[in-house]
Amino acid sequence: MSNLYFGREIRGAESMPSTQDAARTLVERDGASAAGVSFMTPHQTAGRGRQGRTWYAPPGANLTETLIGRPVALADVWQVSFVAAVAVADAITAVVPDIAVHLRFPNDVLLHGKKVCGILIETATGPDVPPDTAMPLIGIGVNVRGGTDALPPEVAVRATTIEAEAGDYVAVGVVGAHLSITLTRRWNEWRAGDGFVSTLAAWHGYHDSDARRTFLVDDVPVLCRVVAVSWEGYATLELPDQTRRTVPVAHVLFANG
Repeated sequence: MSNLYFGREIRGAESMPSTQDAARTLVERDGASAAGVSFMTPHQTAGRGRQGRTWYAPPGANLTETLIGRPVALADVWQVSFVAAVAVADAITAVVPDIAVHLRFPNDVLLHGKKVCGILIETATGPDVPPDTAMPLIGIGVNVRGGTDALPPEVAVRATTIEAEAGDYVAVGVVGAHLSITLTRRWNEWRAGDGFVSTLAAWHGYHDSDARRTFLVDDVPVLCRVVAVSWEGYATLELPDQTRRTVPVAHVLFANG
């Protein structure tokens, strides 16, 4: 299969409700031929994160983009989240090489322990999309411009911007250009060669193994450390008592929306 080039066509507007919804509409109309198209806007009025959360995006300060992938087997869609996370980490590293970029399971991108990017993977189908596959809608929101004082207080305690961490001006367009390149490279690497093995190795290279997040363990919320992720699709968790559990990654990514 030939390589896929993300951003081969960029569709933008000064404002739109949701780049995800715009991408979904295109796929439902044009199907497989929409692969590689991206939707971008400086002002998203109804952006959303995982599990229906609102994504805060000051007009013009963030990279707000949805990139459309080629059809992927439904059983493998969970892997796209890791491909995208690595690509974003690559892009930010290219822009600010002196700042360490880390990933927190499954796809939070961190600078100095604070979240700088959210990734939302949804799927759509349309003409010429084979059965048992779907086209990934790779929604990416990167906090680029401004200081943390521009963020709402409840957001600023856990989030940051590239510019705030770099201490210097960073152009949104530069981040977007690098992302098109790095996502193209990581996607094609994933779909060829040893596939997800390379992706996962790169993800573990960026992974902050000390980061904690809450999981439901026996229906009880527990703050856990993610030790590793396997290519078969399981995350190994370390509980506060240092016992370990495994959970399906797809369940974590797609539960409740």
